[in-house]
Amino acid sequence: IIDACLIGMMSVWDVPIDAASFICLAMAVGLSVDYVVHLSHAVAEQKSSGVADQVSMALDHIGASILKGGLSTFFGICCLAFAVSEVFRLFFKMLFGIVALGLLVGFYLFPSLLLLTHGLKQRLAQAQAPISNNH
Repeated sequence: IIDACLIGMMSVWDVPIDAASFICLAMAVGLSVDYVVHLSHAVAEQKSSGVADQVSMALDHIGASILKGGLSTFFGICCLAFAVSEVFRLFFKMLFGIVALGLLVGFYLFPSLLLLTHGLKQRLAQAQAPISNNH
């Protein structure tokens, strides 16, 4: 998902498809999955009964740390935006997109899909449950 969105951002920002952009696309997989993995581990560690409560408690517990990690990465690459070299500016554009999209997926898409799939799983289990005539 991140790479598909990055390719779209590349066309908007007129980033050419070359070796440097392919390196950034490969890095995107590792960098952006980090946010989701930390959040999913925090969700799995919560001892609440409902998935919505687990997600909420996980976001309360580790959400600020994930955001700080993303912001520190962004602040670390800000100097690349003002570089004279086109390659450094390309890395800034790509890494900015990776961090922004990674945080969006981690904070919005992943929890939403987790809640949606859990709800669908419950409905499917209820639909497949045998109907009992015992009242």
